[in-house]
Amino acid sequence: MTCVRAAAPVMLVSFLLASPGCANILGIEDFVIDAGTDLRSSDAARDTSGPFNDSDVPDTSDPSVDASRDTSLDALIDGGDGAADSSGCVAVLAPPDATVGIFVAPLGTDNPTCGVPQAPCLTVQVGIERATGTSKRFVYVAPGTFVEALTLRAGVTVSGGWLVSAANAWTYDCAADASSLVTLQASSSARAAVTANALGGASTLVRLTVLGKPSSAVAPGENVVGLLVRGPSTSLALRDVIVRVPAGGNGIVGATGAVGASPASNCSASNGQLGTNGTPGSAGSLGTFTSTGYTAAAGGTGTTGSTGNAGTAGTNGTCVNGYPCTTSAGTCVKTTTSTCGTAGVAGCGGGGGVGGRGGGAGGSSVALDVWNAEVDVVGGELRAGNGGLGPSGGTGGAGASGAAGVAGAAGPTRYTNCTFKNGVCSGLSSVAGTAGQAGGSGGAGGTGGLGGAGPGGFSIAIVQGGTAAVRTSTSTVVAFGSAGASTGNPGRAAARWP
Repeated sequence: MTCVRAAAPVMLVSFLLASPGCANILGIEDFVIDAGTDLRSSDAARDTSGPFNDSDVPDTSDPSVDASRDTSLDALIDGGDGAADSSGCVAVLAPPDATVGIFVAPLGTDNPTCGVPQAPCLTVQVGIERATGTSKRFVYVAPGTFVEALTLRAGVTVSGGWLVSAANAWTYDCAADASSLVTLQASSSARAAVTANALGGASTLVRLTVLGKPSSAVAPGENVVGLLVRGPSTSLALRDVIVRVPAGGNGIVGATGAVGASPASNCSASNGQLGTNGTPGSAGSLGTFTSTGYTAAAGGTGTTGSTGNAGTAGTNGTCVNGYPCTTSAGTCVKTTTSTCGTAGVAGCGGGGGVGGRGGGAGGSSVALDVWNAEVDVVGGELRAGNGGLGPSGGTGGAGASGAAGVAGAAGPTRYTNCTFKNGVCSGLSSVAGTAGQAGGSGGAGGTGGLGGAGPGGFSIAIVQGGTAAVRTSTSTVVAFGSAGASTGNPGRAAARWP
């Protein structure tokens, strides 16, 4: 592969156009936004129609030519003449300029003065903050993997694609896979790998690989986002940026309902029938995207089964007459009284089982989530993982067993006759009322209803909501995985949503 020099000196390797033979650094034209403009305006009379400027559409039908009204920033690409761009992968006359950029490397150190080639910063975020604090527009990132979540700032371009020699010479890599030189890996606790929120201007990412948090760090039902872009004042340009996001977290299977309550101790007799089972919970509704992200409801809880009916009534006890035989003033006294057994008691019904909890919602996987902002993508890749599984709801709890009926008690003991014996009035031939037979057992409570299934998660490469505008070039790979499965409401999978 041969790299071609620009027609006039250029200062920054990052301000270069790629030929078909080199990596598509800029797609069809420059990636630097002209000074004094943003993605909502047209910077040159010959720009084509649309909401973007020359950072996303060429000024003429010939992508190698810019209009004469290009300003000084863009002139760094054009060689100062505002006319022709190089048609190849440009080789610069000098390395990146520390007067306009901050340097970041894996062996750097974060401190208040870091960012020069001899003492680079360690993290990209510190590089961004240093660039903002020193009014510099570029962050040059050496090859390596940086585990951090980025928050972008207006007016700052973060660029990978550099090779750094042992002598600390920085040169631009023309290889087709140069976007893989720098990997930004979201931290395990990050919501998104990169966030651009209410920037009040434009920011640019160039030749980077952006990865969502590790799959092992995705919590059940968690939504995973590569780039989160928010706000009408936010404009973001992506140039040969590879974004890959793991699958959304699978929802949590609903918890099993509790067993029904124990039978009551006292109840009215009935027929001993079983309680009715609870009804299943409703399936969780399909998730939606809003300015705050993706939200989805879990499946509904099943209803509690009804209490079983009390058992049939027991029989009544019988009564007989007899004497209690008591002594009074040395005399044996006998008074006729009745002795009756008590009736048998019906068993009470068992409590109904509690309904199972609904299954949790499966998480979504989104490569680029944009709301009320503008994003321009040239080259690169936007790849979402699979949507999370929407699991089944929990089974309903079992109904408690009904209590057994209880037999009545025999009546108090009485005697058929009394006699005075050894100074004591004693009874002869005891009698008592017989106990009633036990009532029937109570019916078991009904089983709780099955919890509703959680909805499956979404797999969407690009979400654009509100007034968002997202443009992709024909060379951009837009890919998505499988929608999260569910027996209730499966998720959705698409290149764009809605």
